[in-house]
Amino acid sequence: MVSEDCSWELARDCSAEIATGDNGPDDSPKIAPPVLSVAVASCLYLVEGCNIICYSGATATLATALTNIGPTGLDLVEIIWARAAWTNGQWWFYNVAQEYAWPSEFTHLENGRAYIIVVSQPCTWEFP
Repeated sequence: MVSEDCSWELARDCSAEIATGDNGPDDSPKIAPPVLSVAVASCLYLVEGCNIICYSGATATLATALTNIGPTGLDLVEIIWARAAWTNGQWWFYNVAQEYAWPSEFTHLENGRAYIIVVSQPCTWEFP
């Protein structure tokens, strides 16, 4: 079941502090680099057609990772594509209707990886 609340968190602190004490051989002040963190979503709103996403759910099989797509479920997903350094620059895809993946090693969605997911209507995807 897909929850009504699709929450996410983003923390960002770009403050700089001037270091005190030994500033180095030229005695110039040192500025601390900004501290940034990344938004992590528990679910995504998908538009009809192509959606480029970063999967932030737990690494799971394709079937498990795609189960919480609503309102009607997996039947809304047409295809998932991946192409990146970890695919050696090749296009990988999973056709949901035919339960066919190419190459056959494309069996899981991995946390932190980018994918293109094509859906037939707007929906919400709650990550497992």
